[in-house]
Amino acid sequence: MNIHDSTTVTTEAQDVVVTYTYTPAVTKTYKTGGIKIIDPLELKFETIGGDGKAVVYNFYKCFPTGAFGHGFSPENSSEPIAMPVQFTAKKDTTRATGDQLFSITRNY
Repeated sequence: MNIHDSTTVTTEAQDVVVTYTYTPAVTKTYKTGGIKIIDPLELKFETIGGDGKAVVYNFYKCFPTGAFGHGFSPENSSEPIAMPVQFTAKKDTTRATGDQLFSITRNY
């Protein structure tokens, strides 16, 4: 159906079909402490150089090591907080030989 007279058209008098795609947010919470052993996780870091090109570091099998913690900025401060974290990457033997620890990808 083509409607050419937009002055008499109302949404009450016709069906409106909206087509869209949606990717739901996916989260996974990692917990550790006590008797629970944390599952390894994959870490990916991306840096953008002055030329706008990305370098991507992908570590396949990481475990948290050291202490986690963060400070709080003073109230109404524009200073960012620091949150030191430390991970250890270990060889992922489920991956092919030569691709078990990490990869570095540079966009040109």
